[in-house]
Amino acid sequence: MINIGLESSEMAKGKKLGMVSCIQATGLVEKKASLGLTFAEKLKLTVHMAICDACRQYVTQSKWLDEMLNKRGAMSILPQNKATLKLDEVVKAKIISRLENKQ
Repeated sequence: MINIGLESSEMAKGKKLGMVSCIQATGLVEKKASLGLTFAEKLKLTVHMAICDACRQYVTQSKWLDEMLNKRGAMSILPQNKATLKLDEVVKAKIISRLENKQ
């Protein structure tokens, strides 16, 4: 497993205290932007952000990306009819093959 931001010993100490991992923190960042967080989630995220430079950088980049997508009207590039969104058969076969090989 890749630890982002916190060293493994710090991560172990944090888990004992009920802290979230970097992966959980980034999930909370995205949830906050779309759905909002509970009080407990806000508290966990705030504590994590206070000590994790990597996740603070993630928040900065995520906000920038959201702004760029909103400015450019990224949703307008999708076809209006979702039925026209089809995956190429060759790509689809490769995905299925890789999924079957992992099981």
